[in-house]
Amino acid sequence: DNPMFARSLANRFWSYFFSRGIIDPVDDLRTTNPPINPELLDALTKDFIAHRFDVRHLMRTIVTGAAGFIGSHLVRRLLDDGHDVVGVDNFSPYYAQELKELNLAAVASPRFEFLEADLGATDLVTMFDGVDAVFHLAGQPGVRASWGSTFHEYIDANVAVTQRVLEAALAAGSPRIVYASSSSIYGEAETFPTDEHTIPAPRSPYGVTKLAAEHLCRLYAANFALPTVSLRFFTVYG
Repeated sequence: DNPMFARSLANRFWSYFFSRGIIDPVDDLRTTNPPINPELLDALTKDFIAHRFDVRHLMRTIVTGAAGFIGSHLVRRLLDDGHDVVGVDNFSPYYAQELKELNLAAVASPRFEFLEADLGATDLVTMFDGVDAVFHLAGQPGVRASWGSTFHEYIDANVAVTQRVLEAALAAGSPRIVYASSSSIYGEAETFPTDEHTIPAPRSPYGVTKLAAEHLCRLYAANFALPTVSLRFFTVYG
């Protein structure tokens, strides 16, 4: 009786066939042994005709940093587009946990699963199994706070964790990796608007770690054909 659950179930059903190159599974269902229930077959046939062009691209996705401002909006957009989403966050204290919990409270879908986990210690290979894309937004933010004795936190969260994500993706079948970089990799850019042809010259330890993670993504793409893309976010508001 739950239409969202039924839609998700149907999406998984048809995606199973499409992933195996079966473009019209209805004919195959008619010849199953034992035969499928005729009423169920009729319902699935109507569903197939109605949705056959929009289920091929549905994905099972992971969003790290899902409780954050950007992450929670991305989760909602992916769900609105029909994808399944696993959100991961460790509620690091840089931003108030209460705000993050409010962000998550705005996400309500049977296709959303939330995991509170530390990406530096969790079994990511198991987490990534069967996933089509990983949106890696988690990291340690803050330009000013990255100086001095806290720099190791930025190395761990922005560089070491990204390397773990990339290694796990390789072991789990190479899902697409979308990495959230930062405009801080440009430092004091000489031109505005600043585009991808501008040479990175970070002026903060934070920017250095975000650029280092970009280089890791490029290395895994070049050496292991792992599909990666880095997005350099500027000031995001809303």
